Amino acid sequence: EEQSGLLPTLHPDDRGKKCLVLDLDETLVHSSFRAVPGADFVIPVQ
Repeated sequence: EEQSGLLPTLHPDDRGKKCLVLDLDETLVHSSFRAVPGADFVIPVQ
């Protein structure tokens, strides 16, 4: 079976289920290498 797109082959148990994809590229998330005062959530990246 040929696969297209980014998602793996659909498992039979998952047929009919919805898939939500969020594009968080600077729309809902803002990234910065400097500390931002008042940030709601901080994820340290090294």
